[in-house]
Amino acid sequence: MNRAYLTFSKDRQKALEAYIETLEAWLESELLYRGADTFVFGVSGGVDSAVIAFLLARNFKDRAIGVMMPSHSHPNDLDDAKLVMEKAGLPYHVVDLTKTHDSLMAAIGSEFNHTGDLAKDRVILGNNSARLRMTTLYTIAQTKNGVVVGTDNAVEWYTGYFTKFGDGGVDIAPLIHLDKDEVFALASLLNVPQSIIDKKPSAGLWEAQTDEDEMGVTYDALNRHLRGEKVTDAELERINYWHNRSHHKRAMPRFPVKPYE
Repeated sequence: MNRAYLTFSKDRQKALEAYIETLEAWLESELLYRGADTFVFGVSGGVDSAVIAFLLARNFKDRAIGVMMPSHSHPNDLDDAKLVMEKAGLPYHVVDLTKTHDSLMAAIGSEFNHTGDLAKDRVILGNNSARLRMTTLYTIAQTKNGVVVGTDNAVEWYTGYFTKFGDGGVDIAPLIHLDKDEVFALASLLNVPQSIIDKKPSAGLWEAQTDEDEMGVTYDALNRHLRGEKVTDAELERINYWHNRSHHKRAMPRFPVKPYE
């Protein structure tokens, strides 16, 4: 398998191992800070959510629940998500959002639920699935006095490769400072199943979607760019395209200055 983390230096490997313990302490502090009882997170069948599952399984087995939320996604994703949770030894709940998604789009109506551009419409449908998943997670979290845990990593945050108020709508984001190579490294250190590590990264917003195909640039290039390493002009153009168009996703809502006291 050609993963860059396999060539990490020993010092970097040790740093990542130590970071696992740092994350565990931070997660405990977040529960205390929020007066919460449970971690609630979405499980997609991909490596990012698998890392969250296996991280939580170490010290929070009785305080974490994973939620699988298929919505026009590949059937294998649900099988992979169940594999992750069973191997991690954590409880999970399945909420099929396919009919809910279709009902919402029908209720919105054809005048407002599509543009006529097939590529844009596919993204609209996918973003709608992501926002329904956010609503589902917060419903469960409110019921269980839980904290919603995000799975986005540094590459996704930098490029805006997440849905605003969808998978970007979370309480905490433990992986936000890790590039994709570091996520894969944590997956290996935490003993995530190899089949999940080898799976092509996908947001699961529609069947057969992959992150790299949609972005038009590889994670290898994105990782190198975030580390300050050289990328080609073509790679940089795609990276800048995604970063520059997504500033609004990384910002708080804007508001005017009060005109009087």
